[in-house]
Amino acid sequence: MGAKQHSILLLAFGQSNADVHDAGPRIFADVENSFPIFMPNDGKRIRGYMGRERTSKIDGFDHISLAPQAIQSLLVAAAARLYTDLGDDAPERMIVRSEARGGRRFNGNKTNGVVVDGIYRNHDGTHSTIFLNLLKTLDECLSVADGLPISQVHLVWLHGEADRAMARESYSNHFIDFKSDVENHLRNYGVDPQWWLVQASGTGSMGGGNHWPNRLSVIDMADQHDNVVFPLAAYAYEQIDGAHFSGRGKRQLGENLGRIIALKENGADHVVPRPISSFSSGNEVVLEFCTDHPLVIDEESHPAPDRTVLGFHTRDRYKSTLVDVEVVDKVHIKLRFDREPSLETLVINYAYQHNRRGEMSAKSAYPVGRGCLRNTVSSSSIYDEDTTLHDWAAGFSIAYRDLI
Repeated sequence: MGAKQHSILLLAFGQSNADVHDAGPRIFADVENSFPIFMPNDGKRIRGYMGRERTSKIDGFDHISLAPQAIQSLLVAAAARLYTDLGDDAPERMIVRSEARGGRRFNGNKTNGVVVDGIYRNHDGTHSTIFLNLLKTLDECLSVADGLPISQVHLVWLHGEADRAMARESYSNHFIDFKSDVENHLRNYGVDPQWWLVQASGTGSMGGGNHWPNRLSVIDMADQHDNVVFPLAAYAYEQIDGAHFSGRGKRQLGENLGRIIALKENGADHVVPRPISSFSSGNEVVLEFCTDHPLVIDEESHPAPDRTVLGFHTRDRYKSTLVDVEVVDKVHIKLRFDREPSLETLVINYAYQHNRRGEMSAKSAYPVGRGCLRNTVSSSSIYDEDTTLHDWAAGFSIAYRDLI
């Protein structure tokens, strides 16, 4: 098979931000339509069945120029950038599809006679229609070879709010079971998928924030599984309604995801900045970060949060107050407090905020639990010369004692 005589499938799963919300429009449709990006031809286009029963079979693919002009797709943006950055190794065809459904937990429930399905299992433990649609779409896409067989399957995960109260370890365990079921199914085709777990953005200023343990679980999963990647934190992308990405936010997040997938495919390193160790002196705490490029504070790309210090906030037994955050060198930042904190009880949070009732933040088009720390990566957009893509630090909540 020649270098380009194959296809790459990008398939999203999770909740509504997994490319089923209808924000748009496609402002740069002419750019996207110039690429060999296709969608299944079963009439469900890019957004899939959204949990409904299947009505037709995928037996071919339509070009995304036939997709609705009013709806921006993050998967199309990802496919466009991936195709561009793969260069001579780009495939003959990119295929995009979602099989997510909004507002659904991992597992369904039954309350007062009302049955709600989950993205993985129903309340009785059986596989849900949402999950079965994912498997069926994989089956049908992989079976339609027509001379350009699918050589790579990239599964993009965007989920979290519905299970925001679930414990970190429980969420991880559910994902491991889900992942195992999908991978066992794909072994029938000799396919080993690559998973891309995006850290959820959280709500806008009128919602509860993003202090969700499952946002930490996605990092755990990437650390524990060779075929799982934590590519980016979504708090840096614009929203339209305090819960869903805007058309612009989807386009930028999707393009950045495609850039990162291409880096991995081309054998390059990509590290989302996050803390790995710490030390203290008096009223100062220094965090060392794992990052492949120098750290920088950026208050221009999106508005700085108004109730945290550049996205950082802390708690400890002495009730010390964080007053300043600064970059010390390429891999260290310094937190300065109004007094010496209790290191035994100090918890450091970044882009991980509980927006309590009565403490609402100023309205913004971005998630309330956002931050201003990134590294120096700056990549020009293929869409718009005024747009630059960055690698923002992961949202985290970590005890000081776990960093020493």
